[in-house]
Amino acid sequence: MAESKSHKSSSYVMTPSNTAQEIARLGTASSYGDLQHQIWLKTLNGQLFTAPVDLKTKTTEGEAFDVLDVGCGSGSWAIDLALRCPHLRILGVDITPPILPDDPQTSNITFLKADVEQDWCFAANTKFRYIHGRMLQSGIHDWPALLQKCWEYLAPDGWVELIDVEHPFRCDAVPSEASAMPPFVRFGYAAEEAWKSNGLDYRATLKHEERFRALGFQSVSDRTVRWPLGSWEQAENEEGFAGDMILANFSKFIAAAGTAILGSGKAGEGYAPMSAEAARELVAEMTTDLEADWITWKYWLCMKVYIAQKPTE
Repeated sequence: MAESKSHKSSSYVMTPSNTAQEIARLGTASSYGDLQHQIWLKTLNGQLFTAPVDLKTKTTEGEAFDVLDVGCGSGSWAIDLALRCPHLRILGVDITPPILPDDPQTSNITFLKADVEQDWCFAANTKFRYIHGRMLQSGIHDWPALLQKCWEYLAPDGWVELIDVEHPFRCDAVPSEASAMPPFVRFGYAAEEAWKSNGLDYRATLKHEERFRALGFQSVSDRTVRWPLGSWEQAENEEGFAGDMILANFSKFIAAAGTAILGSGKAGEGYAPMSAEAARELVAEMTTDLEADWITWKYWLCMKVYIAQKPTE
């Protein structure tokens, strides 16, 4: 796998996971307890994956890797899996990989600095039993190519699992006028347009099933999860108890990257990038709105969990 390009050349428009702001939100490899990871654990009832893959025993030979974590970010998911399954060998790949703590309990993990959109230069006989990818849409420009690589490096009967947000941003309270979209929803549309101008598709999850099946994957299924911003849904939905954590996580994300995302757009046909002043104003308006009116609008994010299995050859 080729070493990563810079964020600028790869059109990566999020805040890198090794900046001070993102370390505060996502944690470090030595803490393996970042807020976003904890939210996913609550969402999935403590599970690290939903695919019915048996990782209780090691079936690969020698030093071969069992699991690939694509876009591993802070490394929290990979480290959590390593602690639960010390018999597995886990490879985490990211353009800004974490620094693995000097801990014998995590000696079964390797973090690799690489761009997953470049060629995967693993040994020809490398076949992972499970490939995991979480929150990847900010860095993937060619989803068919990525899924093709997953197919090529997945062992027969192996599983791939992709977890991501699906736009647009939502609210359950309907505005009185169609033009009066609340700031949170307006930010979502503006961010999506900026990402789109950089070649990023924040509705890629809508195409996952079709793309999986076109490659030959079987047992393709998806699960939709509502992430409420705030505790307004606590009495209505099993994921509601994580609402305060989700609101805190999203607020930290916006503080770290909101203005940069809105200003990252590239001019093109029918699209003019937002000015720095307009970006700051919208972020400030949304920040105030989230603090004061999240319970009024009942904001939520649509999260999708996709799994697919490679057939037996």
